[in-house]
Amino acid sequence: MKNFTMKYREIIMILIVIGFINQVQAQQERHYTQFFANKLSLNPAYAGEDGIGAITAMYRNQWLKLEGAPVSQLITLNTPIFNPRVGFGLALAHSTIGLFETFDASMAYSYDLINRPNRSLRIGMQGAIRNFRTDFSKERIVNPNDPSIVNAVASQYNGNFGMGLHLSIDKFYFGISSPRILNNTIGFNDVAETTAQELAHIYLMTGLTIPLNRNIDVQTNILGKYVKGAPFDMDVNANLLFNETFTIGAGYRIGGDSFGDAISFITQYLIGKKIGIGFAYDYTLSDINNVANGSIEALVRYNFTNNKNNLHNPRFFF
Repeated sequence: MKNFTMKYREIIMILIVIGFINQVQAQQERHYTQFFANKLSLNPAYAGEDGIGAITAMYRNQWLKLEGAPVSQLITLNTPIFNPRVGFGLALAHSTIGLFETFDASMAYSYDLINRPNRSLRIGMQGAIRNFRTDFSKERIVNPNDPSIVNAVASQYNGNFGMGLHLSIDKFYFGISSPRILNNTIGFNDVAETTAQELAHIYLMTGLTIPLNRNIDVQTNILGKYVKGAPFDMDVNANLLFNETFTIGAGYRIGGDSFGDAISFITQYLIGKKIGIGFAYDYTLSDINNVANGSIEALVRYNFTNNKNNLHNPRFFF
């Protein structure tokens, strides 16, 4: 998108036509700047990893003031079940972009192959269902005779499954996953010669916590994302953790036009060992910054215990 003198509505219509009516060849899944605080949404093997269980809710509003830009919400349940080796997870997600709306529900299971103090190697799998919904009556359609448009409102359900591995050794973690493996067709009829597809995304995640002294830790996290037909994407952030309670940090996302896609500012706070809150702001580096005011993200987490000593991996708990 080089010409930002166009009206916002026309920009979004171009995104929709290119990104959804034709075969999608780009990143499709939601992304969150605070990904390290809710790994279950990216890797089913993380279910039960923290040893206590939690409910986490996230909200992201991308490219503020740009009409039809992505907005997403996510809530996850992550807990050990039956015994510490077995993990269980649930996730509900909702997002909108332009005329398009999606609802997701998934269930995850993980098992620890090692089950040793400060060490784990979990294998996980999940099943998911997704609803795509498009309401063409909301906006002016450039070509109402487009054969891809069959109804004012179109809806479709697709099932999928995913797998992942998550390794944790002392202050280090590494994960690889593909939460949605099947390349489902998501067009609404069979008239058009080409239609959109879900594409499998592969995630690589790693991080390390380095103690500076008794009260301050340095926390680093890297997330790589790959999907066929799109450039490799990566988030890198570094945070300072004070007294295992207050976190402040910054991040960088590659991509965009020349200097990257965005730089991020992150802050999180743990209240009484049970409630965690977080906020992130992304400053957009690409040309879209000419018409948008960055992106905001909020996080709330509730832990099922108030005894932090029960945490399986407290170094990764914000």
